[in-house]
Amino acid sequence: MKHVIITGATGMVGATMIEQMLADGIRVTGIVRPASAKMKNLTSHQNLEIIECDIDNLLSLKEILSHDYDTFFHFAWNGTYGASREDIRLQTQNVIDTLDAIELAHAIGCKAFVGAGSQAEFGPVEGTISDAVPKNPVPAMALQNWMPVAWEKSCVNSTVFAIVGEES
Repeated sequence: MKHVIITGATGMVGATMIEQMLADGIRVTGIVRPASAKMKNLTSHQNLEIIECDIDNLLSLKEILSHDYDTFFHFAWNGTYGASREDIRLQTQNVIDTLDAIELAHAIGCKAFVGAGSQAEFGPVEGTISDAVPKNPVPAMALQNWMPVAWEKSCVNSTVFAIVGEES
């Protein structure tokens, strides 16, 4: 990878990945919400470009982004905890946003699209959750996590089982 784009850049997963990619010499474009209070999670770096854009307006970036990106990492979504996880309208909008992210990735020449899911994709499970357990996305949020896999064969969906940090 030489040049990547990341939505959810100020979140725990996005900011950590950006830090590592910059250390590896990869150019990164981070998409952040306008006036994000989490901008403090990102470091200033010559290989980091920040673009403010609401996740609902990703397609507005088609004409302003260059077409030399390798990979699109989609980590932004709304309603990840509490009652919002079951808000079907909010989670439906997340599905639309993910489809827009896939469309944008294609438009700017990305060869790969990577999304991250969570344990919500598995639904209720007794015992230990692993990749061998069949997916049964019951909560509305889980449906959004699997949309890229259903939509594009060139997508990668990775399940995040645990994140430890201030926001976990």
